[in-house]
Amino acid sequence: MDIHGYLTFLPYAVLLVAVAWALFAERLPFGDKGAAGVGALLSFVSAVIFVKAEIGAYLFGGKILFTADARFACAGICLLTGIWLLWTAGRAQGRIREAVALGLLASMGSCLMVSASDLIVMVLGIELATMPAYVLIGYRRNRVNGLEGAIKYFLLSVLASLLMIYGVTFMYGIAKSTSFGALNMANAGSLGLVAVLLLFVGIFAKISAAPFHYWAPDAYEGAESWIVAYVSSVPKIAGIVLAMRLVNFIASASKTAVFQDTFSTILIIAAVASMALGSFAALTQRNTKRVMAYSGVVNAGYMLMPLVVMSASSVASVAVYSVFYGLASMGLLLVTASEGGEIADLVGLSKRRPAAAWALAIFALSMVGVPPMAGFFGKFYMFTSTVKGGHTWLVIVATIASIVSAFYYMRFVKAAFFDQPAEEIKQAEAPVVPVEPAIDEPVRTTFLASTALVICTTLVVALGPLSGFLLEWILNPTW
Repeated sequence: MDIHGYLTFLPYAVLLVAVAWALFAERLPFGDKGAAGVGALLSFVSAVIFVKAEIGAYLFGGKILFTADARFACAGICLLTGIWLLWTAGRAQGRIREAVALGLLASMGSCLMVSASDLIVMVLGIELATMPAYVLIGYRRNRVNGLEGAIKYFLLSVLASLLMIYGVTFMYGIAKSTSFGALNMANAGSLGLVAVLLLFVGIFAKISAAPFHYWAPDAYEGAESWIVAYVSSVPKIAGIVLAMRLVNFIASASKTAVFQDTFSTILIIAAVASMALGSFAALTQRNTKRVMAYSGVVNAGYMLMPLVVMSASSVASVAVYSVFYGLASMGLLLVTASEGGEIADLVGLSKRRPAAAWALAIFALSMVGVPPMAGFFGKFYMFTSTVKGGHTWLVIVATIASIVSAFYYMRFVKAAFFDQPAEEIKQAEAPVVPVEPAIDEPVRTTFLASTALVICTTLVVALGPLSGFLLEWILNPTW
């Protein structure tokens, strides 16, 4: 491993230092809050190092290979982890050192996933990213719903992992190699297609794409909102970018038209099913976390859609949109984490916390796809690349799903700005009696938590107009 290899390994080492600090937080300055603060700082440092990573740099004989999209995704993963830990340092109560360590380990696994170029490293990265998430979902042992959600997530994820590893063994038997570059499944006939299908069943379950999404609503509902803010964003970036890399390698190696057409059909079915099931299921939900669970299903469908085309521009657009969605999803859930689990708990937010209410509106508008928010530009580039690939009807389905999404995302805004609290309605119906004016008790905020939300909001607003630059940075990494 030359000097470039050591520099490539540096961000992983920085994250490991943050994990060690969290595990020994009891004997280090500032305790749990200090562990979260140090973890946030080192995550931001790792993000900067990943931005500076050399394209084509590799580790361990090419088992880990940095491409432009992998570099961008790793930087986005570390950025989101830093924002989450910064908020955690300011707001989360009780013992949080283990949650900090678990989040950092999951981020390391996510970075391994998106930079893997070998099936063995891929499986190790997926498990390192997923296993801490089980524990995070059931982190508070006194929450029965959280433990139930963690068990459901664990059982389905284990089943998906077994199917995925089964597919990996088939792929190794066919290709006689675990390297992504040797994954020529076309000459294996139906066995090659079965191997790829089993592999993607595991990946679809990890990103909560239909029809393997049923774990997400119950798991999210049972967990605390600040935990869901992490689990719903960082692993999704890693999963979709990994799927993109695999599709790219398999499509390049397996050039038979029949194989590629069949494989494209599988992706189309998963994308349409995710957009349809997620959109209409979210309409009936009243719990914030369940809405965001189904929102994740819909957005998995959006991001699978350009993979059918698999052009250079579609690859870049998926990488960019995955980070944009992660920022908006994390920000919205961090705002609601201080209010409660139901949409009704947001009523009156514009009076209690005006800045948080406006941030909530920005995140919701970004996920709907309203300009000039980042989500609009991400969807625009994904939809455009799909149309150029000849799948206009798929974009029409996605557009309908986006219109439907406006109904459930705007419920957050309606509750925060326009709905009246039940007490005010009762007072309006009751006879007018002179009473002393009531003073609402403001929700306690901290500097670190507010800073995290400011960073998240600023990025959602600023990265939209800069999305063209980001796409160019991925498409032309030497530019």
